[in-house]
Amino acid sequence: MLKLFLLRILILSSAVSVAQNSVSWNSKRDRIKIPFELSHNLIIVDVVFNDVKLKMIADTGASKSIVFSIPNNESMVLKEADLITISGAGISEKVEGYLSTNNKLQLGKYSDNDFEAIFVFDRDISLVNKLGIPINGILGSSFFKNYLIEIDYQKKNIILYKSSLIKLNDDYIHSKIEINNDRPYIFLKTKLENSEFDLKLLFDT
Repeated sequence: MLKLFLLRILILSSAVSVAQNSVSWNSKRDRIKIPFELSHNLIIVDVVFNDVKLKMIADTGASKSIVFSIPNNESMVLKEADLITISGAGISEKVEGYLSTNNKLQLGKYSDNDFEAIFVFDRDISLVNKLGIPINGILGSSFFKNYLIEIDYQKKNIILYKSSLIKLNDDYIHSKIEINNDRPYIFLKTKLENSEFDLKLLFDT
């Protein structure tokens, strides 16, 4: 049971909503498979962002999606961009970026024509250059919030389900999560020196 749980994870937001005018579900089936690479325990997906092909890390622990580089000889048009100041993991100091909406995001047969992302260029804020794989950004938890998501580590697929009403078999373990600022948290109990503690932990891919 534990092995299967580690290999296949389902994340369901408590506020599933698929009625989005900006989203195109270009599949006749009720699910879409998105293949990924697994490197250093990081999930790396191929996306097309504003018609530019990028590699991004799927990260449920990041509340916003970030683009910090584009391939050489490519250019990208930003729409409705506002200058902001950001800070966080991998950023040694506060830097300026552009919060942009109305972007087009494509992953396989899924597309969103009103996707929000932060763009930070000309800064080495990425900690993933050590992977030997050119990473262009982070696909944050805002991407995961509107669908039932299955992450199959064994087959290296992210699966989007159009409906949250699917039947789960006995291979899954149910665990309550809390969605806060689009990020999932899980509750666990632990014992230290004969004392029990209740923990609230960020469920971070």
